[in-house]
Amino acid sequence: MPSCYADFVASTTPATPTDAVPEISRGELRARVESRDPDLVLIDVLPADSFAASHIPTARNLPSATMTEASVRAALPDLHADLVLYCGGFT
Repeated sequence: MPSCYADFVASTTPATPTDAVPEISRGELRARVESRDPDLVLIDVLPADSFAASHIPTARNLPSATMTEASVRAALPDLHADLVLYCGGFT
């Protein structure tokens, strides 16, 4: 079992074109956030201080620099949810 994000990435199979990650437009994301879509999980991967300063409502903070398998599993109890990660903002 991988102990950190780098180990997790190293243990996965590279994506193929059919495994492409779908994109969501800003408009669609905004509409889903405003409607409090229960199937949407929004993850801010910036450091905790940036998250504290500003983040999208309903977002959870999971800083990429300290991401581990355990922190991902804790933040994402429903692995079938629609997951949106973002990192724009205070850097």
